Amino acid sequence: NAFLQINSGVAPSDALYIVLIGGNDIRAAREIRAGVVFAADAVERQAIRQAANQSIKDAVLSEIAQISKLIAAGASNILVVNAPDIGAIPETDLVSLALLASAQTKQQERKAARLPKVATKLSAKYNRLLARNIGRTERQTGIDLIEYDLFDFLADQVDNASDYGYINTDDACAYFLTQGGALHPDCDGYITATGFLFYDEIHPTTAAHQRAGIEILGVLAGQ
Repeated sequence: NAFLQINSGVAPSDALYIVLIGGNDIRAAREIRAGVVFAADAVERQAIRQAANQSIKDAVLSEIAQISKLIAAGASNILVVNAPDIGAIPETDLVSLALLASAQTKQQERKAARLPKVATKLSAKYNRLLARNIGRTERQTGIDLIEYDLFDFLADQVDNASDYGYINTDDACAYFLTQGGALHPDCDGYITATGFLFYDEIHPTTAAHQRAGIEILGVLAGQ
């Protein structure tokens, strides 16, 4: 909305537009789902699951609405990047550990420990709905949207860590959001973050961003 306001409601057709939305929405859905750990009964647990799923659906529809606005304003070259696996980021492990620390029953412990897997499923759900709506938007507008799979990229970085020179794909190099910027014992500094996939509790390091950028350039070059 701000972009279109600045440009008098016009999106130049010869420009490239990159849409990368969803990560924070999935984090919010994860927080909703975390409530299952301490839910009083099955009815409350089901209501929490439904609320989390609805928040995912609403977020996808919001993203598609923004894409549709760009198309209606004249944009024709749009790269849509799907959401990363929020279950893989260090923050999700920290949330899970905090829930485990408060758990008082074995059932609560099991549900707390499952949160990373739940977050991964929420991420996958977001991306399935996004892909489905991208297809619908293409059919309705005649615009061929370019797609990049950030979820798959992150999975590849984790699965083939040694090939990419990572020594740690689980932890943050620097805990800015939860520990006042404290460095992980194996992190060699704020600037380099050598060998780490994640710079802080949420964001990948420069090395990971560069690899994703190179892949995106390859996708664009193939158009």
